[in-house]
Amino acid sequence: MAHYTIYCDLHTGAPHEIPLDEFTFTKNTVFLGDNFDLKNCLKTDLEAIIAKRQDVMERCRRTGGIYVTGNHSLDDNHLYDTRDGILFMHGDLAINHSAKRNTSRRMGRSRIAWSYLKIYYAVVPDSIPVFNSLLRKAYALAEENDCHTILMGHFHPMRMIEKDYKGKRIIIMPRGKNEISI
Repeated sequence: MAHYTIYCDLHTGAPHEIPLDEFTFTKNTVFLGDNFDLKNCLKTDLEAIIAKRQDVMERCRRTGGIYVTGNHSLDDNHLYDTRDGILFMHGDLAINHSAKRNTSRRMGRSRIAWSYLKIYYAVVPDSIPVFNSLLRKAYALAEENDCHTILMGHFHPMRMIEKDYKGKRIIIMPRGKNEISI
């Protein structure tokens, strides 16, 4: 059993960010996606957010930690990683973004768009339901990589959710910094 520090869905730079000034970097540090929000940050802050993300990513990897990107990173690299029989993924991997993603891959938002986003997240703070298509894709990746547990973010639940899916343990992490022993 290993103890992990998980950073999940911080959305740094976005109107609904969870601000953290310091991060812990060890071999058991996991950045589980959407920690830096290049899609929704203000255009004026884009360069600083990209630089901070690059610094955190490099420091995480230097210490042997895991850095997984997410859909708000607008980066199709590092979509999942495995260690100790655990599949670490953001959680949007199974959703078909093809046409939608190509039109929504622009970095940064205007101040007007930001105002609308702030209102949206004030009205709809909770997560969307976990779709069976996501579970099928996550399960297939776990089988392919001989993993017994799937750890993911993306859905912004208010608390950690645990499910069983065809004999695999699925853990959906809440936003922020979390500690877990698996």
